[in-house]
Amino acid sequence: MFIHYEFLYLPPLVLAFLIIDLSMESITLGALFFNIFFWLYWLVYSIAAETALYFLGNATNPTVSKLPPPVLTLIAIIGTTTVLQSITFKVGGKRVLDLSHYLDDYRRKVLTSSASLMSRAERGRVIRQSREILKKVDYKPGNPASESEMKRIYAEVMLFGARKSTIVQQEIAKIEQDCAITGASFGNEIARRVAQTDPQWVRHFLPG
Repeated sequence: MFIHYEFLYLPPLVLAFLIIDLSMESITLGALFFNIFFWLYWLVYSIAAETALYFLGNATNPTVSKLPPPVLTLIAIIGTTTVLQSITFKVGGKRVLDLSHYLDDYRRKVLTSSASLMSRAERGRVIRQSREILKKVDYKPGNPASESEMKRIYAEVMLFGARKSTIVQQEIAKIEQDCAITGASFGNEIARRVAQTDPQWVRHFLPG
């Protein structure tokens, strides 16, 4: 009979496996952990892996059942992927259910929804840090000292990437021109671009 403790270890191992797999698609941990679709994906995968582990541990073939528990656990996790992606049902020679198709679609849903969460989180960070930059410099629209300070901050951030000073100055002039046409705040636009370009610089610039 198989040691039941291994069933307790399996869900965390499945979680680690899925995190590694999905992180290869440039998805962050935060985007996964706050994504309900990811947890449903993990739940289904864990149940399938637990089932596979049960049958492996109680196999009639002694070569399989007597394998070390860690080996059986690894086989259950990897084998689950193979089995789930190969299950198809046919009626009258026609495929009526292709589980691999549904799994691939759901995996894409996990990835796209996680990417959407990342995008919203990034927009929120930029807005928040932009406001904090303006607050720290005590920005006042139309005030020459405030405008000059925002230009200095923009140049400091952009020139850090070894860009030419003339190009940065042209960009500043273009931002001023666009803001004058649209009525947008020059300070807000500068702060937004700075927050988007160099989050690390912003974290050092803002008070802890």
